Amino acid sequence: MEARARLVESPPPQTPPPPPNPPIPSERRPLLSREMRTSSRIGLSRRSVLYEDHDDAGLSSNEVDVEDASPPPLSINAQRNGLRAWYPDYSSIDWIHDSLKERVRVRALRSLPGWFGALACTLDSLQGWTLLFLIGLSVGAIASFIDVTETILLSWRDGYCSTNIWDSHELCCQIVRPSPPKFAPSSLLNPFGLFPFPAPLPYNDCKDWIPWSTALGPTLDYWLYASTAVLFAFLAVLVTNLSKVVRVNAETGKTSVKYQAAGGGIAEVKTILGGFVIRRYLGFKTMMCKMIGLIFCTAAGILLGQQGPLVHISCCIGNIYSRFFLKYAKNEGKRREILSAASAAGVSVAFAAPIGGVLFSLEEVSYYFPMKTMWRSFFCSLMAAMTLKVLNPYGSGKLVKFQTQYSHDWKDFELVPFALLGVLGGIYGGLFIKITNFWAGIRKSKNYPFHPVVEVVVIALVTALVNQRNALMRLSLNEIKEVLFSECIPGEEDVLGLCNTEDINTVIAILLSLLVFKTLLVFFSFGIRAPGGIVGSSMLVGALFGRIVGEVILELQLKFPEYFPGGARCIETNDCVTPGIYALVGGATALCGVTRMTVSLVVIMVELTGALKLTLPLMVGIMVAKWTGDLINKDSQYDSTIKRNDYPYLDHKRDHHPQRGKPRAMAFAGDVAEYDYDASFQIGKEYSWDAIQEKLRLLSFRDDGGFAVLADQTLIGYIAFQDVKYATTAALSTWPTTTTSNGETCLPTFYFKDPTTTTPASSLNLLGVDLSPWMDQAPLTVSNRASMDLVLELFMKVGCKTVCVVEGGTGGSGGQYSGILDKKRVIAWLREG
Repeated sequence: MEARARLVESPPPQTPPPPPNPPIPSERRPLLSREMRTSSRIGLSRRSVLYEDHDDAGLSSNEVDVEDASPPPLSINAQRNGLRAWYPDYSSIDWIHDSLKERVRVRALRSLPGWFGALACTLDSLQGWTLLFLIGLSVGAIASFIDVTETILLSWRDGYCSTNIWDSHELCCQIVRPSPPKFAPSSLLNPFGLFPFPAPLPYNDCKDWIPWSTALGPTLDYWLYASTAVLFAFLAVLVTNLSKVVRVNAETGKTSVKYQAAGGGIAEVKTILGGFVIRRYLGFKTMMCKMIGLIFCTAAGILLGQQGPLVHISCCIGNIYSRFFLKYAKNEGKRREILSAASAAGVSVAFAAPIGGVLFSLEEVSYYFPMKTMWRSFFCSLMAAMTLKVLNPYGSGKLVKFQTQYSHDWKDFELVPFALLGVLGGIYGGLFIKITNFWAGIRKSKNYPFHPVVEVVVIALVTALVNQRNALMRLSLNEIKEVLFSECIPGEEDVLGLCNTEDINTVIAILLSLLVFKTLLVFFSFGIRAPGGIVGSSMLVGALFGRIVGEVILELQLKFPEYFPGGARCIETNDCVTPGIYALVGGATALCGVTRMTVSLVVIMVELTGALKLTLPLMVGIMVAKWTGDLINKDSQYDSTIKRNDYPYLDHKRDHHPQRGKPRAMAFAGDVAEYDYDASFQIGKEYSWDAIQEKLRLLSFRDDGGFAVLADQTLIGYIAFQDVKYATTAALSTWPTTTTSNGETCLPTFYFKDPTTTTPASSLNLLGVDLSPWMDQAPLTVSNRASMDLVLELFMKVGCKTVCVVEGGTGGSGGQYSGILDKKRVIAWLREG
C-alpha cells in the first residue's frame, strides 16, 4: 500500500444523516482558532502491556499474543488507552502509547519493595548499556570483516601474494611503494594519447607480489581484470535479489517490489527512526544480503560508497539484538533509541569518527534524541571504534583507508578559494539530486532498455575497462581518496606523479580527465540494484575538483609569488599551499551539497584528519555549500529518496511552509479530516461478522487509520483498524463451531459497551464479543476550527499517530464527531499544499 494518503472527499454517509451541527464555512473562520484542546483524560494503566510477539524479520511488534483468543478481563479503570495489536507493515508507530507504556512499566518496577526491587531496577538499567556494548563490538567486528574481505578481493584482481595467498597487496609487500609510473602514449581508452593517463602500477619493488600481467601476460591480465569485475558485480546483484519483498497496494491493487539490500539505506533508516514500520528491512536476512553484496560490489570496483550500508548494517544489528532484551523488544519507541545509537556506531566505523557519528545520528537520522540517547550513542560509537582499532583491518593502524594528517597550515587568503569550493560543492549536490531523480524515473519506465541485473553488470564492465589502463582509476574508491587527500612531503617518493611541481599542468590534466570519467560513473552507478551509498562517491568527486583548485592555486603561487602573501618565501621554506587540504575541503563540500550535513560533517572531517586547524576552512566551505545547494534544491538526497519512495516521513527539524504564491486552500482541521459515518461504531449496538468485515473493507486501503466509537454523534473513543482486525479474527478462531437448522455456521457478533457504565452486558441484551477493552477511551482530540498549523505541531512535537476532530471547541471525548486525522493524511496535506 502506498504510504501517501490521498486527500479526497469522503463519500456521503449512507446512514444516518450528517451531524446536526454542520461545519462553519471556511471563509468565515479566523486564520487561527482560539483554542486547540487535547483530551486530558489520558488513562494510565498498570497493565498497559499484556503480551507481545515479534516478527523475526522486521521491526513490527505485537502487544497481544496471536495464540491468545481473547483479552484478559480488565477492570473499568485498568485500560483506558486500550489494548494494542501489532504495528502492521508500512504503518506509523504511536509514540505517545509507547511512552506511556514505558512509564507504566517503570512505575511497576520501582514499586517493588526491598532488596529485590532495588536489584530489579539495577538489572533493568543495565539492559541498555549491555545491549549497546554488544552492538558496538559487533559493528566494529563486522566492519573489520568487510574491510579485510573486500581488500583481499580487490588485490586478487591485480595479482596474488606468493608467500600467503590470503594477504592483500599491502600486507604482502608491507606497504612497499612502487616507483613512479610512466605515461602511456596511447591505448584503446586513451586514443592518440590525448589524456596523460599513467600506465598500470609496476610491482617490481615487491618480489613477493606476483601481478597477473607477469604470471599470465598482459592480454590475459586485461581480460581477467574485466571478467572478475563482471563476476563480482553479478554476485552482488544476485545476493541483493535474495532480499526481494513484494507488497500489494490495497487501494489500487498494484504490486510493488522492493529489494531491501539495495542502495545505501540511510533514507529508509531515517524513515524508520521517524516512526515508520518497514518489515524485514532491519532483519537478519537483509543484513546478510547487505553485507555480502557490499563486499562484492566494492570488489567489482563500482563507484558506490560503503558508509551508508554500514549505517544500515549497524541498525540491523541493533534491531536483532533488541529482540533479546525485553525492555526494548516490546516497545517500538524505546527500540528506536537503540537504533539511533547503532546508526552512530555505523558512522563511527565508516569514518573513524565516534563523536561525528553521534552528531550524525542527532542531525541527520534520529527523530527522538533525548540526552540519555546521546550518552548511549557516544558509548556505542566508542565501543565500535575501539573494536575496529584493536582488530586493525588494514594492518597500518588506520581505522579507515583514507585517514590522513597534515603538517602544513593554511593561509588566510585561502578562505576565498575554500568558499569557492563550497559553491562548487553546492552546485554539484543540487544538480546531482535533480539528475538522479530524473534518471530514477527513466529506470522505472517500461522503455528502459536494461534489466536491473544487466545494468549492474554493464556498469561494472565499463568501469573496469576505463580503469584498466589508468593507475589512479584502478585504485579502489578509498585508495584514490587517500591519494588525493595526501600531502606532498619533500623527500618522500611521488607514487602517482601528483606531487610533480615542475609540470603542474600535466597533473591538472590528469585530474580533469579523472573528474570527467568518475563523475559520469558516479551518476550512472547511483540507484542500481546493488548495495552501496552516495557518501564515498560524493567525497571522491569533491576531492577531485578540490585537488584541481589546489593545484591551480599552487601553480599561480609558484609563477607569480609577488601577488601572494609571503612572496617567494613559500618556495624557499617549502610552505606553499597544500593541494591535499583543498581535496579534503572539496570532498566535504560535495558531500554537504548532496546530503546537507553541516555540523556533524565538520566534526567527521576533523576527526578523520586529526587537524583542528582545518576546522575554519571546513566550516566556511560546508556553510557555503549548504546555502548554494538549498538555492538549487531544498531537499537533500535522503529527503528526495524518501519522497520518491512515498515514505510517510514527517520532518520535525524543518519549517513546513506552503509554496510561494500557492497558499493552502485547506487551513483547518475540519477541512482535512476524513469523515465517513460508515467507518465508525455505535455504543451498545451489536455488529455481525459480515458487518465488521464490511467496515474493515472500507478502510482496507488506510490500515494506518481507525474507527471512531460514537454514541449517536458524540465521540466516546477510538479503535485502530489493526486492533479491530486482530480482535475479531482472534475471537473467530476460538468461537464454538455450531450450525443452525439451515446448516449455516454461527459466527460471533461484536459490540462496544459504554465505559462509563457498570451495567453488565447481559442486562443490555449484548451477547457477543466485547471490543471495549481494545478501545482508547481518551483519544487526542482537536476542534474542527483548529488551524492545521497547530495540528501539524501536535503531530511533530507530541508524536501522535491519530487525532480525532470534534465540533466546536469542546476538547476530549463527549464532543460531536467530525472526522479523523492520521499522520499519513497530514503528510499528504503538506505535500499537496
